[in-house]
Amino acid sequence: MGSVPSSDRLITAAGAVVLRPTDRGPEVLIVHRPHHDDWSLPKGKLDKDETPDLTAVREVAEETGVTIRLSRPLPDIRYQVEDRPKVVHWWLGVSLEDGTEKRAADGEVDEVRWVRLEKARELLTYDDERELLDHAVSLTPTTPLIVARHAKALPRKEWEGDDEARPLDGHGLDQTEKLTPRLVARGVGRVVSSPAWRCVATVLELASSLGLTIERQSVLSEPYGEANPQSVRTTCGEWRRQVSQSGTPTVFCGHRPVLPDMLAGFGMEDHFFEPAEMAIAHVDENGEVLDIERIEAP
Repeated sequence: MGSVPSSDRLITAAGAVVLRPTDRGPEVLIVHRPHHDDWSLPKGKLDKDETPDLTAVREVAEETGVTIRLSRPLPDIRYQVEDRPKVVHWWLGVSLEDGTEKRAADGEVDEVRWVRLEKARELLTYDDERELLDHAVSLTPTTPLIVARHAKALPRKEWEGDDEARPLDGHGLDQTEKLTPRLVARGVGRVVSSPAWRCVATVLELASSLGLTIERQSVLSEPYGEANPQSVRTTCGEWRRQVSQSGTPTVFCGHRPVLPDMLAGFGMEDHFFEPAEMAIAHVDENGEVLDIERIEAP
């Protein structure tokens, strides 16, 4: 039996297959790297303490000048670099701002192109990236619907005030700081939360950074949700339809006792969430969940 590569030997990278629609059909973003003399999809290695999803967004911006949001996860690509194993994590990327004309050539990337799919298949140097492109193009378009449990709160026994006002503890505040960029990477355009402060505080930095107003919904509160589970399911089902029809990536923040009914309404299987854990459902235009990503609590 072969040995499993140790984590200190494994090279980890991330990238995105970035597509955009045109009158002539979809185009994909590719780069030419002079030091390899190859054409490839934009990707790069993780910085210290960086998560792969954030690497994918950063590397696309650095190599191409294009700002993206992440859509569905794609299959990993694995290969050897000299005597070390390497894994590249991939996502489907949606272009938000095209800065290719402003991106100056350098020693890392000397040419960036949007090309039609047929041309990309001709230019891409690596077979596995051509296969990845074909897979990405075959996927049904989706919108991220993000479910989050609030970050770590001060224990009830240590709080004498109204439970709705119970704050996050120090670790919880640190969790929100780490979660915010990962939510920004999904292009969040709407934020919905229980009115309890521990939920609002979990998404406050996100909403503030994006200039969004937090929609405080009592149906997601712990007292109402536990007493009215069917109402939670029905409301979340309606929100799922809104997300799928609007195409606006949306995050919903709630409490552990209410999450099972939230998940049912969102068309997702029940799953225990640690504080600050997230699940991203990728829903199609009909509201069907086609893919789910789990984001572990920081």
